[in-house]
Amino acid sequence: MGRTGTAGPTSRDQRPWLTGVPAAELAATTFPKLVVTGGGTPGFEDVADALAEQLSAKRVLFDGSPQRYSASGSRSTLNSWLT
Repeated sequence: MGRTGTAGPTSRDQRPWLTGVPAAELAATTFPKLVVTGGGTPGFEDVADALAEQLSAKRVLFDGSPQRYSASGSRSTLNSWLT
């Protein structure tokens, strides 16, 4: 059963390399990775979680902002990651 109680796999059951993202190639690079989502779509959150794990990436969730991010909180988060 999927995570939502329905039959069938959820996106968490899928591996990142099945999403079309070259996860193995990205994981082999030495630059830092950041996976950011807005919390609006559970399937995207599951894929982002799996990608962050596969890539050893920092995972950031700007909760409540599925299409836009709040400049106040996200700017400081992103700036701290970049420096």
